[in-house]
Amino acid sequence: MTLGTLVSFLQFSRSFNQPISQLSQQLNSIIMAIAGAERIFGLLDEEPEKDGGYVKLVNARYDEKGNLTEVPDRTGMWTWKHYHKADNTTTYQPMQGDVVFGHVDFGYTEDKEILHDIEIFAKPGQKVAFVGATGAGKTTITNLINRFYDVQDGKIRYDGININKIRKDDLRHSLGLVLQDTHLFTGTVMDNIRYGKLDAAEEEVIQAAKLANAHEFIMKLPDGYQTELKGSGNSLSQGQRQLMAIARVAVADPPVLILDEATSSIDTRTEKIV
Repeated sequence: MTLGTLVSFLQFSRSFNQPISQLSQQLNSIIMAIAGAERIFGLLDEEPEKDGGYVKLVNARYDEKGNLTEVPDRTGMWTWKHYHKADNTTTYQPMQGDVVFGHVDFGYTEDKEILHDIEIFAKPGQKVAFVGATGAGKTTITNLINRFYDVQDGKIRYDGININKIRKDDLRHSLGLVLQDTHLFTGTVMDNIRYGKLDAAEEEVIQAAKLANAHEFIMKLPDGYQTELKGSGNSLSQGQRQLMAIARVAVADPPVLILDEATSSIDTRTEKIV
């Protein structure tokens, strides 16, 4: 075989294999697209959460007679609006943050119970800590308060009201939750903290950042509170992101604050200040 014949053979072989290689690459892309489409359509086909709650969270103030009256503007007084179907009356009850677990049972699956006969109470002004090994159910308990899952037996009462009677949006609006993993959004530092209270003034945001001990490091950023964050705040350390998450919930100032290892990446000195 001459050198020219060998070169011709290799050239023809490459020309023959190239379309086959391109076809296999296209098939691979199509298969990946189908797998992605299945996940997207699976999410679109998910049924919305069932919410049978009817107790609402409203703004209210005391009138001249000393009765609570619902008002449209923010008053700083969070109130439960409870409609009683039996006698067709509506009562208003100031929110205080009293949480009681009464003989609660729960399992992620019906055949395996994780929490059994849990009894916990947290009075307004109290600090309650859950301490236990990994997998003991600490995060699960906080998820039950938020109604991310519903209990299988027993009741959870919030200010004496069964949380199943409270609308989920209103229930979660009344709770401040800071997780170990923080999620920041593309936007300024000011906007990220303001997610806790969308109509908060700049002074309120700065005060919340000072409360969370985040003001000092924010002022060292290139543009301070107007610094643009991208990619979930990758330019910040994990501890700084946790401080911003605490500032976000501080600006909302909810009556109940739940911290789920929210200071795991913060140094001991800063944690004590927070």
